[in-house]
Amino acid sequence: MQASVSDLTVAENAFDDEEGVFDFAAHAGFLVFEVAAPRFRDVAVWAFHGRRDPEIDAEDSRRIVRALEEAGSTKVKYTEYPLEAHQCYELAWRETDLFPWMFAQAKAGQG
Repeated sequence: MQASVSDLTVAENAFDDEEGVFDFAAHAGFLVFEVAAPRFRDVAVWAFHGRRDPEIDAEDSRRIVRALEEAGSTKVKYTEYPLEAHQCYELAWRETDLFPWMFAQAKAGQG
């Protein structure tokens, strides 16, 4: 996959937290992390994906997570639901650790 300037802008804006509360992603998306991962290695990410997703291959989320890990991230988690399709967010919101994990995150240099 090749990244364009507009793809990188989307990736940067997706994780821009101007309020300084926390950097968080609770939904696995289709961003160009192979290129942008080093810049986001300090951003806390918990990615969720349904293995049976007919719209976005679960391998895309695995690549995002792998790219972040290879860039040195220690704040990345990945949950893949083997029997779910694209609507796996319904299960993600039910993860008992999601909100405690989310609110335990701090913006780099602020906690």
